[in-house]
Amino acid sequence: MNEQPRTATQAIKQTEGNVQEAARIMGVARGAFRAMLEQEAVAAALGEAPAEELTLIEEHHLRREIKRAKGERDTALKELETAQARVAVLEKLEGVELSPPEWTVKTPKDKVHHAIVTAFLSDTHFDEVVKASEMGGVNAYDRSIALLRLQKFFRGVIKLSSNYIAGVKIDGLVLPLGGDMVSGNIHEELERTNEHPILDTVDFWPDQIAAGIELLLQYFPKVHVPCVVGNHGRLRKQKSFKTRVRDNYDWLIYRQLAKYFRDNPNVTFQIPDAPECQYEIYNVKFALSHGDEFTGGNGIGGMAVPIMRGDAKQQKRASATNQPYHVRLIGHWHNRLDFGSVRVNGSLKGYDEYARGMNFDFQLPQQDLFVTTPERGITISTPVYVRDKREKW
Repeated sequence: MNEQPRTATQAIKQTEGNVQEAARIMGVARGAFRAMLEQEAVAAALGEAPAEELTLIEEHHLRREIKRAKGERDTALKELETAQARVAVLEKLEGVELSPPEWTVKTPKDKVHHAIVTAFLSDTHFDEVVKASEMGGVNAYDRSIALLRLQKFFRGVIKLSSNYIAGVKIDGLVLPLGGDMVSGNIHEELERTNEHPILDTVDFWPDQIAAGIELLLQYFPKVHVPCVVGNHGRLRKQKSFKTRVRDNYDWLIYRQLAKYFRDNPNVTFQIPDAPECQYEIYNVKFALSHGDEFTGGNGIGGMAVPIMRGDAKQQKRASATNQPYHVRLIGHWHNRLDFGSVRVNGSLKGYDEYARGMNFDFQLPQQDLFVTTPERGITISTPVYVRDKREKW
């Protein structure tokens, strides 16, 4: 039978390094026990404790250092695996041609009325989890729901274009991808609650979007895909302005899509290294950005004030740099609205805990669709509602 230890050092020796058990034997809390060990270590260092106890204390500290070093090693290995996976993806994406097509700009010379449809896809927040129980039953979201909503988006674009747009020849579809395609790890709560790890997300969802584009090609003769990254896909928690695009998981998704369709001349991608993408449809110039560059919006004016103020500044800069545009497309705000010179997209995810907590306006999950003609610019405009009756919540 072991004798009752008189010191913390003896207790840690008797329990073979088990701090919790040693603290129980000494009748103190773990924190107090660690303090006793530290005091005995100081005493031993000053020659006020037997050499045997000094050795035991040093052994205990050595074990702690080894455990800490193992933890740092495991973390470093995980970071290395992530970096290697990213490099592997980048190596596969070499040689992808990314340039704007001519067909969106070319004005038809015949007497037939022509049009190009724009279907805006952004703020999908793939693999984020929104629980209906935490939302009072007004919305839910996970991978299975996102799959249904993405499918309904693509089918809705075809249905609206084929059944509700008549009397014009549709020359093609522009499919802007406006960022925040992934939920990401920029907040601790997202990293903790996302349904899948981020690399799993980046691996899974490009195939689903590619399947949607293949479906669109059954109705539209050509598809052009301009792309910008959002703020949720960034690699670092802190917002960065340098290397914003390539240090973003949205960019990896876009590049995978471009590689998938690189041998199909009817699908083109435009993925600039800048946070803004400019392109033309007939004689209308568009500027696509994510929308997180506009800040504020907590007053009575809501999101309208920072968006219109920010657009005025961007219009001024565009004019000064000889890059004027007529209409800016943004996402980020999760509310589909039309301010004339700025169109704001809705969200595939829909209303979430953050929006509820901040008392933002409620809007059903939806995306923006509009028609542009050579004669009148933007004409028909409608939401594509994406909530599916098969969602089980």
